[in-house]
Amino acid sequence: QGLQQEQIRSRKYQYASLSDIQRWTELPGDLFDSILVFENFPVAKVLESDEWLLKVDNVIMNEDTNYPLNIIIFTGDRLEVQFKYNASLLDETTLLQISEHFRHVLLQIIDSNVSTVKEISLLTTREEHTLLHSFNDTNRRYLPDTTIKSIFEARVEISPEATAIIFRDKRYSYREINERANQIAHYLLKSGVGKETLVPVLLDRSVEVIIALLGILKAGAAYIPLDAGYPQERINYILQNSGAGVMITDKKHSEIVSAPGMKNMICLDGQNNIREQALTNTDLSPDKDQLICVLFTSGSSGKPKGVELVNDSILNRFYWMWESYPFESHETCVLKTSFSFGDHIWEIFGPLLQGIPSLLLAGEELFDLDIFMQQLTMHKITRIILVPSLLHAVLGKVAADETDLSQLKYWTCSGEALTSNLTDVFRILLPSARLINIYGSTEVTADVTYYDFSIEQPDMLAEGGKHPVKFVNGKLDMSEAGDYKNVPIGRPVANARIYVLDKQHRLCPVGVQGEIFVGGIPVARGYLNHPELMESKFIRDPFNDNGSFMYSTGDLGRWSPDGILAYLGRIDHQVKIRGNRMELGEIENTLNGSPDVKQSVVVIHAGKNKDKLLVAYVVPEGEFKKQEIVQYLKRYLPDYMLPSMIIGIEKIPLMISGKIDRKQLEALPLSSLLPENTYEPPGNETEAILCEIWEELLEVKRVGVYDNFFELGGHSLLAMRMVAYIRKRLEISVPMNILFHLNNINDLSKYITLKFPEKNENEDQQEYELINL
Repeated sequence: QGLQQEQIRSRKYQYASLSDIQRWTELPGDLFDSILVFENFPVAKVLESDEWLLKVDNVIMNEDTNYPLNIIIFTGDRLEVQFKYNASLLDETTLLQISEHFRHVLLQIIDSNVSTVKEISLLTTREEHTLLHSFNDTNRRYLPDTTIKSIFEARVEISPEATAIIFRDKRYSYREINERANQIAHYLLKSGVGKETLVPVLLDRSVEVIIALLGILKAGAAYIPLDAGYPQERINYILQNSGAGVMITDKKHSEIVSAPGMKNMICLDGQNNIREQALTNTDLSPDKDQLICVLFTSGSSGKPKGVELVNDSILNRFYWMWESYPFESHETCVLKTSFSFGDHIWEIFGPLLQGIPSLLLAGEELFDLDIFMQQLTMHKITRIILVPSLLHAVLGKVAADETDLSQLKYWTCSGEALTSNLTDVFRILLPSARLINIYGSTEVTADVTYYDFSIEQPDMLAEGGKHPVKFVNGKLDMSEAGDYKNVPIGRPVANARIYVLDKQHRLCPVGVQGEIFVGGIPVARGYLNHPELMESKFIRDPFNDNGSFMYSTGDLGRWSPDGILAYLGRIDHQVKIRGNRMELGEIENTLNGSPDVKQSVVVIHAGKNKDKLLVAYVVPEGEFKKQEIVQYLKRYLPDYMLPSMIIGIEKIPLMISGKIDRKQLEALPLSSLLPENTYEPPGNETEAILCEIWEELLEVKRVGVYDNFFELGGHSLLAMRMVAYIRKRLEISVPMNILFHLNNINDLSKYITLKFPEKNENEDQQEYELINL
């Protein structure tokens, strides 16, 4: 009877579908798409004998195949290998490469010197030379022993009264910026700052930041840029982790600093005798490999990590750009990137060291799309660096004939994957402009590969694209503008070496996917105070005998036969959303630190128009307290790392191996998981207008005054557009950070009522606590 009951209990395991088996084994993609057939019956040998009067020769014919590739092996006195392939999926060149690899492997197997599979290489000597030398023919010798300090001071000598920076309609000359930076440098030196001393900078976005950075470099120190919009806890963690003892800030921001080791806070608006210092340059001559700055990026451990960037790596990027895309004297550039992100280095110093003025956009000019576009036009900006999602918003304005950007000739995209549908629209709207897709990360000084469409695809650029631009409901519709395939990330920049390697750090052949590694001058010095992470990410370059390091990017890629690199995704849980790099592990670890969270998983969901949404699934510690969890996250994470949605679940789904089943969570329909809010119609004119704006921006039929902007698919770029819509419809300016704190119409309407009473004289006045901005 016991056996019978055991048999009954086991019956449910007697069958498992092939799809279930594949999911349990965690194998990506199809189980197989090619087959190997080994035929060892002697029919062929018999037919080849002379005993038969009738003989059958091989007939060449075309036939259907069920698989992209069939490899058939016949044995006998000699080994015969046949390759049958689907010509619509594979070309003859690829098949010749595969057959050559197959032959090369077989020859190694019969070689008595090869004893393990690990010793077998797919690559021939010729292919290895192509990957290491032809594709990486990047050696350039730029001016030796130059530094940012020396180049800038030489530029000041050449044109002291020329405009260097434009900020809030005021022009700052090279002489003025140099003299004020010198005063800071002399003050720092008297304060005990020395070579490579780390000096954090915490200021609102202004020209004072640029002056402070230059002053730090002139003192031989290195700067740590801090975004004033970061949460207080994050700022203090960075200060403490850096070990810095002196920083540059102002009175307002000094009040939030509570790092134990911070002994000297230099407030630029305080009585610190900076204006009494000498106006002359310092006598210091920094080394060419000296530390310039430390940039903190998202870390999978739950805490940000600092990346050390040196002079040589930064100037290498400058010289390559200056050589490939030289400036003309009439140009004006724009500074729009946060100073805590890697692109700020090029945006500030790239034009500055070449005598080209730059427009520094203030916060309100960055977060209102209409004002942003007006500034580009008014100041005749000729070059811009932007993420693809912002490019989409800008092209929408251009398509609506609202802005003429014909003077903007160089558009550089970075920060996230650029898709082919967006490039098609760009070619139609801006046929005379150059679009350059660049790839890199902070650990390799921002940019190490580039794909210039005017060089790689000149015919397509001249044709102006292949898909029509459509406008639906007043917005750019790209549903027919090509597919969503990522465009290539291109070729290595000067003195960069790009490798695509397998798990054993061996070169992958052309067309074979592997991890992208970066070697050469662009590689950063390493991570600040993280020796274990250093060892795992910065590895000795086995293809270079000079003892240099290569960086493990965690990105997947493959080479094309003509030396073009394609980006294929990540091997871990790092993501880039609207240009912001983040580790999902950092968000999860922060969530797990909340007393209201037992366990959490953060995944990416595709929102409307294929926008990426951060969604957190939380197993609560008792009752699900969503608002308490949100407030906890805001204490530690910047706005761009806050999940759009936080959903309570009973348990985290696991695979049979015990790993988290992220794909199951990603496949869940969000609409069915969110609690249904009772529709509450607008109660006054302001709420009615806000509901109309949200419905248009979010493409939903009906928005209630208690619906959450981010749970409906909102994100930072839509918030940027909302600021412009509110200004048009209500004739008021609402700071964008308000939208991150007041994310339903009821709260936003109350804020407007109290902040702008003249707009709401006839509406009910309700008590509401204003947010401290």
